[in-house]
Amino acid sequence: MVTVNGTPEIHVSVNGKLHGNGEQKRHIFRIGAKYSTLHCLGEGAYGVVVSAKIKQSDPVETVAIKKIQLKDNNANANMPMTRQQIIYFQSTLREVRILTRLDHENIIKIHTANRMGSDGVNLQEIYLVQDLMGPDLYKLIHVMKQDISNEHIAFFTYQMIRGIKYIHSANVIHRDLKTQNILVNANCDLKICDFGMSRVLDETFDHRGALTEYVTTRWYRAPEIVVDPKSYSKAVDVWSIGCILGEMLTKRVIFPGSHYIHQLNLIFEALGRPNEEELNEVVNEQARTYIQNLNISDQKAIAFPANTDPQAIDLMYRMLTFTPSRRVKVDDALAHEYVSEYYEPEDEPNAPKPFTRQDEIENPSEQQLIEMLYNATEQF
Repeated sequence: MVTVNGTPEIHVSVNGKLHGNGEQKRHIFRIGAKYSTLHCLGEGAYGVVVSAKIKQSDPVETVAIKKIQLKDNNANANMPMTRQQIIYFQSTLREVRILTRLDHENIIKIHTANRMGSDGVNLQEIYLVQDLMGPDLYKLIHVMKQDISNEHIAFFTYQMIRGIKYIHSANVIHRDLKTQNILVNANCDLKICDFGMSRVLDETFDHRGALTEYVTTRWYRAPEIVVDPKSYSKAVDVWSIGCILGEMLTKRVIFPGSHYIHQLNLIFEALGRPNEEELNEVVNEQARTYIQNLNISDQKAIAFPANTDPQAIDLMYRMLTFTPSRRVKVDDALAHEYVSEYYEPEDEPNAPKPFTRQDEIENPSEQQLIEMLYNATEQF
């Protein structure tokens, strides 16, 4: 135990991924004495997640702790933030603000968001204490190569739609739904995680021009984000769920584009080029012309295993509709025949207190970001 400014800190070294030279990467967790027995669960671009036992809990409770490295611990506090650091601060602030307020069975819950007392106002790392889950769908499909039954796929799909209904009712758009951000456990419970790319989308306000295309991993990105990146809706999350459903059914990524033109080509090869009526609904004239002039190869339909449930394919295609206004709505997706076994309208709640435009972070200064994240977290 280390005591810094009168506050005890536990410095725990956790084994992570292997470096290129074969040596194991080590992560230092400067956490309070409340936690023990840390095991690395996964690593991302700017965070690492471990499981940890809560001491003196009876029965013993295990949680997940996500460490987000905002700045290098040796960084000069007086140096201005880099663009990447500003992105980390802003995405962390969004995740903390949104997930500490959303309360739903199919959404990961942040129990506490902690900062180190020794950091003072110079925030360097944040620790998010969350629900402990099992593997994400990517690991389940591509690493563990689990044979997921049709019943399990239907149940996972239903839970994703149920979760996104609550998220959208809170005036939040996730914007980064992919198999890596869908966690499951041994009971087949599913939770949507990683809200760093999410944002408030208050439909009482015109957000046109205020949105960005740098969202959603390309393979799960709705075509409207590509063709008109400043104007899109909550329907982009429905498209992403359609991609995930297709991946569960085929055991492969269905639109693995290497760049945005390739991505559009793969989509149109599989689904067909938009007809004139659909193109007329594309507001951006340049985007319409671009799609009309795209050199699209012969149509290559998505190949499904022989025993694939036709209702699953039908729901997937309804989600993968080019025009957002014609894409299946969340409530209709919940009532679809494929997931009808689980459909229970009285147990598919909306958020009681939606976010408003005032809750969104619009171009904050560096100092505002630090202050807002400081106030949104607790000291260990």
